[in-house]
Amino acid sequence: MSKVVLQYGRSRWFRICTLALLTLTFVIGALGQVTTGSVQGVVRDPNDAVISGATVHVTNVDTGITTDATTNNEGFYSVTNLTPGQNYRVAVNASGFAAATVQNVAVRLGVNQSVDVKLSLAGSTTTVTVTADDSSLIQNTQNQLSQSYSPRQIQELPYNGGSIDNLALLTPGVVTPGDADFTNGVGISANGNRGRSNNFQLDGQDNNDNSVAGPTLTLTNTEAVGDYQVITNNPSAEFGRNAGAQVNVVTRSGTNDFHGSLFEYFQNNRLNARNNTQKQAAATYRFLANNGFPALTGLANRNGQDIFSYHRFGGALGGPIKKNKAFFFATFQQDHQNGETDTNNFGSGGFTFTPGSINAAVAAGFPGAQ
Repeated sequence: MSKVVLQYGRSRWFRICTLALLTLTFVIGALGQVTTGSVQGVVRDPNDAVISGATVHVTNVDTGITTDATTNNEGFYSVTNLTPGQNYRVAVNASGFAAATVQNVAVRLGVNQSVDVKLSLAGSTTTVTVTADDSSLIQNTQNQLSQSYSPRQIQELPYNGGSIDNLALLTPGVVTPGDADFTNGVGISANGNRGRSNNFQLDGQDNNDNSVAGPTLTLTNTEAVGDYQVITNNPSAEFGRNAGAQVNVVTRSGTNDFHGSLFEYFQNNRLNARNNTQKQAAATYRFLANNGFPALTGLANRNGQDIFSYHRFGGALGGPIKKNKAFFFATFQQDHQNGETDTNNFGSGGFTFTPGSINAAVAAGFPGAQ
């Protein structure tokens, strides 16, 4: 009897492990659809005839990882599941032709990057090297409307700090929603859709706050973001869920070189210009200070601005664990904000109010209030 039980136990665990492995395989495949990019194109000879059987090597120069492909009978090749990056190299070899290399190819998140290659006849030259330019970013293989932001653009584009999703407001067709939806983080509306009609993805995982609009996790450390994509119309099948914008974020990873950075963001009341609300408050404080409320003189002298200082600082560090195989990347950020509150009369409950007004009920909760 014990032998039968043991065999049953082994069989059960085998089925469980097999099911877990298959589930993991499907999950990895699903993640690859929304966290990676691809390179595809056609290889031709000097007369624009297609070349079949050509070998294509797509290399991430930063990590040393190479993926190979072979052109079909129509000269077409496609290399998928590539980590987004700005420094890829596409090398093509075919019998009877000189080798060709295309450098500085940018692989963007969720984009089928088109890189066509024309080979020269053998003997005319050893290797033809071409440097990709911005025109290669034009999408002629996808009909979705999207905007992708590279790490450099994320650092350099002017947006109002805070959440990384402020970048979405730089995308054509995306504005701050006009409805009264509550939102976690930045509220956005794409092409007139409601603020709750967006779909947020983080490293291929659902990042939607189901109680209100916006993402569950908002990233404020831009050093952690590897690629940021906003799809505003006709997204591909792997997204779905909502008819609004598809906001797709992938975090950064390490490379074969150690690299680190430090940053500091600072503002205070002396550096910041006054907004209209503060200007109106300053005028109100001056009027009250000159008409029986001298305690407001200090606020009037501040021109409506509160005394505060804000620091956001942090850094990032990445590098290889094993070159061309495994990498690490870590970020750190802290936010410090200091403000000022007048506490001179708080201990004695010295709050002044007008008899018969609502302030009387409020002041009643403070012993010794006057």
